[in-house]
Amino acid sequence: MSTEKTIHCPEKTEGRTRLVACKYRQRGCNMILPMESMSEHKMSCPFRSAAIQTHVTSSSRASPPNYVMCQFESVGCEFEGTTRELLEHECASLNSHLKFMLIFCLESDLKALKAHTKVQSVSAHLQHNIKQLSNSLRDTQGECQADHRMLISLKEQIMVLKRNLEENNQYLLEHLVATEDNLRRKDEEIAALQKQLQEKSDLDVVTRFRVRVLEDFVNEHLTRSGPHILSEQMTADRNQDEELRIGVKIMEIFEFEEKKRQAMADRRLALVSDPFVTSNCVKMKLKIFLNGDEVEGETCITVYVVILRGLNDENLNWPFRGKFTLYVFDPESRNYKFVDRFDADPNHFSFQKPCTERNIGYGFLRSIGHSELGRLVKDNKVVIKVTVDALN
Repeated sequence: MSTEKTIHCPEKTEGRTRLVACKYRQRGCNMILPMESMSEHKMSCPFRSAAIQTHVTSSSRASPPNYVMCQFESVGCEFEGTTRELLEHECASLNSHLKFMLIFCLESDLKALKAHTKVQSVSAHLQHNIKQLSNSLRDTQGECQADHRMLISLKEQIMVLKRNLEENNQYLLEHLVATEDNLRRKDEEIAALQKQLQEKSDLDVVTRFRVRVLEDFVNEHLTRSGPHILSEQMTADRNQDEELRIGVKIMEIFEFEEKKRQAMADRRLALVSDPFVTSNCVKMKLKIFLNGDEVEGETCITVYVVILRGLNDENLNWPFRGKFTLYVFDPESRNYKFVDRFDADPNHFSFQKPCTERNIGYGFLRSIGHSELGRLVKDNKVVIKVTVDALN
């Protein structure tokens, strides 16, 4: 009977790797390796050949026997011998094999537990990241929707601004064409006036002589001409006195019928007064259309107030605030008849600080109808007065 070989159990565990000693340590091998590397070492261990040679010498058989490994080698058993010796080993080493199986199962469970713990940790981390990504995605979607609504609003505002710009361009173009036509007519009128002035310059001496004769005649017969002439002279003096007041402008329209016919032939023809100033030093003028304008029609006299650029505009308060009142002189009562009144609109561009030589005029809502002029026209003359009460 052959003697049962010694079973070498694991001797040391370090960290996660089990360390075992070589099965040939009784013959002099001192190697201690992990279990996974021990199988490869046993095949090349220098003490293995000596063990095999000793066994062959002691055996009565001529040829070396076939050695087999224990079926529990994968769990730590290192027995190696013949088939008969293996059977005896298995019967005698049940406790050791159970111990090997128990250790193997415990290590497997420990590895599984660690793997499960790691999987749970990774799963919790992934769930946290997924929740954060979901919240970020929801916030991003909300921002994208808000940006989309803002983009739509900006597109609508751009369309409105584009339409306003086109309308303003059309208005400015029409105004520019009308201004060019007006300037051309003014140039023609200036040329005609210069020609008339040149023609009349030769008559200055005669005219002055006639004026002196007329003055002598008036002075001589003034007291004998009756109260009618005296009242007219008093009215003219009163007009001159009132026109000297600040914020008052009186326009005497002579040859009214002829000028009205000219205005009927050319609706853009207007009478313009000399500049005057208000109590707060704002420079203005009147612009009168004897045959109405495009708004009021062709059956009335319309009066516009135009603010002019002044030398002291930088030191004034803008926009202009004040009251405008329109009167027309009644020859019968020899008083001015009220026509209309309006307050300056501080939001209207006509009352802002002038950026050019003059602003666009602002007209009285109520005009003087042609049907009302029957008793207001005397000696082919109409007198219009505008008063301005500045508030700033």
